Amino acid sequence: MRRADVIDEESSIPLYLQLKDLFVEKIDSGEWQENAKIPDELTLASQYRLSRSTVRQALLKLVDEGRLTRKQGKGTFVNEKKIQTPVFSFYYPEKFGKKHTVLSAQEIACSATVQSALQLFPGELVYELIRLRYFEDEVVAVETSYLPSAAVPGLLQKNLEGTLYELLITQYNLQIQAYDTTVEPVILTQLETERLQVEGNGQPALKITKIGSTWNKKRLILTKSIFRGDRCKLMFHHE
Repeated sequence: MRRADVIDEESSIPLYLQLKDLFVEKIDSGEWQENAKIPDELTLASQYRLSRSTVRQALLKLVDEGRLTRKQGKGTFVNEKKIQTPVFSFYYPEKFGKKHTVLSAQEIACSATVQSALQLFPGELVYELIRLRYFEDEVVAVETSYLPSAAVPGLLQKNLEGTLYELLITQYNLQIQAYDTTVEPVILTQLETERLQVEGNGQPALKITKIGSTWNKKRLILTKSIFRGDRCKLMFHHE
């Protein structure tokens, strides 16, 4: 087994999430090719010396995220990559998203996905913030943000109910100069459905992932937002 494939049983990150990140790397690297069938649960459980239920959790998480598809009687397959289209402008109205409710705020070791997105060292500490975002008085999004602890010391002692970008400027003299943004359609998970106060299961939503960088191209923040599909729309301006 390669070193990169080793699961750290002493880590605070759940085993199934570590395993999920390893599977994402296999997909992104092309080791698991598009439309190809991946090894079955028993094979993966044996390979990583984990329980079959842990493997299943990791696979189902990737199914929820649209990276894998399970076909009854056939196995699990890698989905085709979604087409990426350049977005020339993307913005939120000023009154949108000013109010937040903090669901959790903690310091954790970065996952492989966060490490890659923010160009960190393996296991580097980050702050993870999970917040509800409001439009006026209605919950419209669940927002999960990651920031390197070394860049914003003492963040958890700050007021986290406003916008993080204003906080970074006023408290740390750090300004985001550029964003890399991806937008993709998703289906709400049960937890997201409850948090967004949406009726019914399997409702559509928009997942917006943003990586913010400072003037020297230093990546400072990764934010993943799940927006209610019935409360938002995208506008694109092309010239």
